[in-house]
Amino acid sequence: MATEKQIEANQKNSQLSSGPKNTDKTRYNSLKHSLCANKLIDSSEKEELRAIFEELVEEIKPQGILQYQIIDNLATAIWEKARVYEKIAQKEKNWKLSEEISSLNALPDLTFAGPEAVKKMKELKEKIINVAVSDEILERYKIEAENRFYKALRALREA
Repeated sequence: MATEKQIEANQKNSQLSSGPKNTDKTRYNSLKHSLCANKLIDSSEKEELRAIFEELVEEIKPQGILQYQIIDNLATAIWEKARVYEKIAQKEKNWKLSEEISSLNALPDLTFAGPEAVKKMKELKEKIINVAVSDEILERYKIEAENRFYKALRALREA
């Protein structure tokens, strides 16, 4: 149990910490890699999710609103897993492209290597897509999406 002095100190400290003063730079953090965004980003993603849901409904033939809700959860989990695996694949592709760029950078002088080498370097750099997410975060989202998938699957079996 906290003493009266500790309670007063906590209350005093809580007045000093009132959250971020300016959210201009932080409010879009969830959209950097779109894995933790609360809403769907564009209509093509909505269509992907809708197609998964409709395919599951056709395959499982739910009986009642509870099973429809479970199928919606299952479709969302499948869609989230696919997004995570797309990001992982893109990071691996970027890594391979970066290795090719590094090998070209190892040449003493690209101008002596010829215009083909310069052209190839530009093409490789254009192919790299920014995936602003660390491997640890990707792994965490992958595990969370898989857990949601299996939880929905268990709920469907029990319903």
